Order: sequence, then structure tokens, then C-alpha cells
Amino acid sequence: AVATARIIPKGNDCFMIGRVAVKKSFRNRKLGAQIIANAENIIMELSGKTALIHSQLQAVPFYEKQGYSPTGQKDFEEDCEHWMLVKHL
Repeated sequence: AVATARIIPKGNDCFMIGRVAVKKSFRNRKLGAQIIANAENIIMELSGKTALIHSQLQAVPFYEKQGYSPTGQKDFEEDCEHWMLVKHL
């Protein structure tokens, strides 16, 4: 595998996309965008209407390009600043 993500049901037609990763030697090939698009398609197949991503701050611009918007407060997870992002599908 060179790219991965997981999808977690959060209730009320909402799902969390997490642990998005692309092997370093395969980055800049749009694999991250493909993984996100595939995850969104699976969420919609499961009748999901909202996708959330708890992103490290340095990755927020990538997710914004995929149509996600920051929401709420920034917080810390595993000693790293994060921001919750949302996209209505």
C-alpha cells in the first residue's frame, strides 16, 4: 500500500475520515486527493451527508483544496496542533 485512510461513523449521517497517509516517495502524485475522494464516495454510499477531518495544522491547506472548511477551535492531539474540518457531501 502507498496510500491509506480510515472512515469512522460518528452518527447522524456524519463520518470521520482519519489517518490519511501517503508514503513519502509517492507524494505529489494526487494520491491523497484520490484517497479523500474515494472515502467521500464510500461515505455517500453509506448515506452519509457530512465528512469530518481532524487535521494537523500543516495539512489544512491540502484539505481546503479538497473542499473542507475549518470549524471550531484548534486543539492539541499527541503534542501537535489540530483543527476540525467539515465538508457537506
